[in-house]
Amino acid sequence: MEKTLTVYQIVQAHLEREGLEGLWNEVGECACEVHELAPCGQMDQDCQAGVKIPCPPECGEHEWHIGPKDEETIAAALEEV
Repeated sequence: MEKTLTVYQIVQAHLEREGLEGLWNEVGECACEVHELAPCGQMDQDCQAGVKIPCPPECGEHEWHIGPKDEETIAAALEEV
């Protein structure tokens, strides 16, 4: 009998297949890595796939965020570092 995949397993497999590093949510101001999805206990309908991008200096809490995978956003983040 074939095992049924959970939503978390489906999302994780898609992110890994596409070379993405996690989820981010601009509305909820949160993010999670691909191997630790939804530590808050839920994925929201506003969560988006993304990659690690550098934090601006004023962040101070960590070295990166998960954000959109587009060259313009990554370039702008790197300019702030």
